[in-house]
Amino acid sequence: MLRNYRVAHWGPFFSSQPKNISENFYREILLLAKKHINSNSVVLDIGCATGRLVFEYEKLGTRATVGIDTSKKFISFCNKMKEKRVKEILYHLDRSSSIFITGDVISEQFANAPFSFISCVNIIDRVENPRALVEKIASLLEKGGVALVVDPYNWDLSPAPKHLHVPNMKVLFDPNIWKMLEETRLPLVMLIDKTKTRTYNCHLVIMQKIS
Repeated sequence: MLRNYRVAHWGPFFSSQPKNISENFYREILLLAKKHINSNSVVLDIGCATGRLVFEYEKLGTRATVGIDTSKKFISFCNKMKEKRVKEILYHLDRSSSIFITGDVISEQFANAPFSFISCVNIIDRVENPRALVEKIASLLEKGGVALVVDPYNWDLSPAPKHLHVPNMKVLFDPNIWKMLEETRLPLVMLIDKTKTRTYNCHLVIMQKIS
């Protein structure tokens, strides 16, 4: 799995001319995130995998950027990349503001909270309780903060017990707490193994916490 994510995340996906659907997927996420991140931003990426988005957010200029993932292998890889000076991470970038945590976001206590921007890419349909995850995101965001959430339209329902199934992502966001700023569809090709890929149509929403 680590190899597949390395291939997906460490291509030149922020190029002005993406070569494929996957590169365009991450490029669009970064372009949208850029609207809401500035030098005072404290950013969290949930399910950070190999850390590419964390480093890209840091390039935009943040006060602190945190990545969390349940996989020890992924976080070990992230910390190794943090120490390296590879071409995808700017040589002069001060990576001291990037922090990587192994853990479950729902139970984790974050010293950096509240956050001003949180991204959660292809994670909500993989957890046992999607509604609890969105509630946790709301609790971690400051008022006026922004969440960028992406998941396939054709959700994998297997991680969640039947009584916790939800019909779509939008029902998770209470209109008394959230205001939708943007919504779009993004195609993504995932590498399954050396010979197989799977194409998803993903639903992306940008939500602002209003209360």
